[in-house]
Formats: sequence, C-alpha cells, structure tokens
Amino acid sequence: MKKTLIVLICFTSFQVFSQKRAGEVQYNYTIFYDKIITELPFLEQAEKDRRLLTWGNKEGYSSKMKLSFNEQESLYTHDDSEDVGYSRRKGDFLIHRNFDDKSILELMETLGKTYLIKEQMPEQKWRIMNELKEIQGHLCMKAIMYDDSKDYDVVAWFAADIPVAAGPEVYYGLPGLILGLEIDNGIVLVEAEKLELLDESQDITLPKKMKGREIDTSTYQKMVKDYIKTSIASRRYPAYWSMRY
Repeated sequence: MKKTLIVLICFTSFQVFSQKRAGEVQYNYTIFYDKIITELPFLEQAEKDRRLLTWGNKEGYSSKMKLSFNEQESLYTHDDSEDVGYSRRKGDFLIHRNFDDKSILELMETLGKTYLIKEQMPEQKWRIMNELKEIQGHLCMKAIMYDDSKDYDVVAWFAADIPVAAGPEVYYGLPGLILGLEIDNGIVLVEAEKLELLDESQDITLPKKMKGREIDTSTYQKMVKDYIKTSIASRRYPAYWSMRY
C-alpha cells in the first residue's frame, strides 16, 4: 500500500508540474564549522574544545543563495534580497551553466583572489537511491555521488517533476531540479526555502563585466587542495570562510 501511494504521489506531482521548467529557487546555505574543527587531525581535544567555544554553533552559519533556471541554462549566485545569518563580506561568486552546449562559467573569490573558469561541463556520476523526501511541496528522490576532486560524498535530493538538470553549488546533471544537498556528511547543508515556477521560460542575464584570473578547473582544485594540505601540515586551521567548501 505504501509503495502504491508513493507511486501515485509521484505521478500526480508530475502531471501538475511537468510543464513548468523555468523558475527561481532561494536556498539556505549552512556550514558547520564545529564539525570541521572536530575532524582536524592535528588538534588535541582540549584545543578543539577551546576553538569550539569561539566557532561552535549547533545551528551553523547560514547565508542565502539564488538559482535562476530554465531548460537551457541556469545561474547560481548570492541572494542579496534578504540579509540573514552571520555578517561578513560576500566574495565574488557566480556559476552559469548552459545545458545546450554543455559549457560552464564560474566566477569565484578564493583566498583573497577572484578566479574565472570557462570550460565544458564534466559528467557527474550519480547513483539514484530508493529514498524520498519532501522539499517545498515536491517529492524528491535521493542521489549520491563521490566528489573525487574534493574527496567527500555528496547527497542530492532532486524533484523529478521539475525536469531540468540544474542545481545549487557545483552540482547538476540529475533528471530533475536539485532542491537539497548534504555535503561531506552534513558539514554543508543546502536546501530550498522558496521555489517559484514559471509557465514560460525567463531570460537569464549575466553581469556585463566579470573580472578574474582565468584558470582551468584542475588547476583551481589543485591550488585549493595544496592550500588545505599545507595548512594542516603546518598545524593551521584552513581559512574555509575565504573559499567555498
């Protein structure tokens, strides 16, 4: 009976929303620095406890992100319409994907410098699981992937009734819009808080000027990996607030 009900819900949702393939999502991006601190290998427990008094926050540190999408492309960046969470300067951050020509453009500030990446989108190898979760009124399916560039697992929750391959952060390529992410065992959580679907496609406009040092993905990833490795080897806490986790 339960399986029949789930199938019925999925079919009903698809019938209602299948024609709406454009819209905008506001996500809540939350990072838990206390989880990062507790996993640092060079810290004694007493030092972890001391740092947790400063950085520990069971609710995490949150910021708002926005994804505009249609069947052909998506744009993901900061949502400045609402100031929520801890106060700090927002660095340059923008991800544009074109699903027709499989291209990606990323503008991001990392460790005090802004970088610009223009490349073809690599394939992301997801495994779709038999678990369901409701997000913003949509029944979402679970998918998991090992992100070998960052050496951690990613869980995505996607809405098959919104058949676009877009998603937040650097993740995409599922047969439905990604409405939730659980990154590296919950160190980062991203979940849709508002979702507006449109009957007609909307134009997605990029900023006229985007300045940054052009770099390819593999070089950028190596730079970040080397920084983290060097920081830990030097028994220093990597500046995760200055780069995307």
